[in-house]
Amino acid sequence: MAADARVTGADDLRKLAGRLAKADLVPEFDRELRRVGGPIVTDVRSQIARIPSSGRKHTGLRAAMIRATGQLVTVSKQAVRLRIQTNPGAMPPNQRAMPAALESQAFIHPVYGHQWRVVQRGHPYLRPTVLRHLPQARSAVVRAADSMATKLTRR
Repeated sequence: MAADARVTGADDLRKLAGRLAKADLVPEFDRELRRVGGPIVTDVRSQIARIPSSGRKHTGLRAAMIRATGQLVTVSKQAVRLRIQTNPGAMPPNQRAMPAALESQAFIHPVYGHQWRVVQRGHPYLRPTVLRHLPQARSAVVRAADSMATKLTRR
């Protein structure tokens, strides 16, 4: 019986999601996945706050990026997904390209008040942070899935 309650891969996770939907346990699994993502989101936001800023004019870019950073959890028969993202749609219209630009190694932008453009070094904040958390997050997702599978076998 315990072998039936063990989740070993993505296909098992999708099958589990379908069984959870039938048993009305999706909201509980969703909460578990959000608990996994919470510390990662906090760490990504702190990395954004550490992006250096210089010059006299400040646009509130880092604060906007912190507000736009969160997690998206999907639990369905087709996919189980925990996505950590800085949502460009939640950014001010004139800053929507900036999360991706700062995540890159370098980008070109106009200089405020001038007609020339400069190359600015990016400050990857999202991918390196998520990758650092990935081993623990995977383990936590498997534990949560195993816990939910056990609940299903007890029903």
